[in-house]
Amino acid sequence: MKTDELIAALSRNVEPVDRGLIRRTVGLALVTAVVLALGLMTVWLGIRADSMTLRAAVFLATKVAFARAIIGIASIYLLRLARRRASGGSTLGRGAVRDCHFARSRQTRIHAEFALERYGPE
Repeated sequence: MKTDELIAALSRNVEPVDRGLIRRTVGLALVTAVVLALGLMTVWLGIRADSMTLRAAVFLATKVAFARAIIGIASIYLLRLARRRASGGSTLGRGAVRDCHFARSRQTRIHAEFALERYGPE
């Protein structure tokens, strides 16, 4: 196949890209997982008898707020990874590897400084 034939084949039946597909797919999966998890947890464990007290309600609200924050942050990064993967990119970029290496070298340096402080140079 020559270049002109390839271009002609690729340009036939061109449809516009659905830009919201990844976001809708991840959102649907997230909602489905939350509903199934809550349903299974309610059926399997039941509702606690002491859940009607004020202390239990505050504790439950705190746990739900924490879970929503974690889910929100994780879904942002999940969408970024999904977009990068769909465009043919790597799922673990060089920046993440560099950051992990930097964190590890910093941790080693902190341990070395602590050892020098505590035990002195030997």
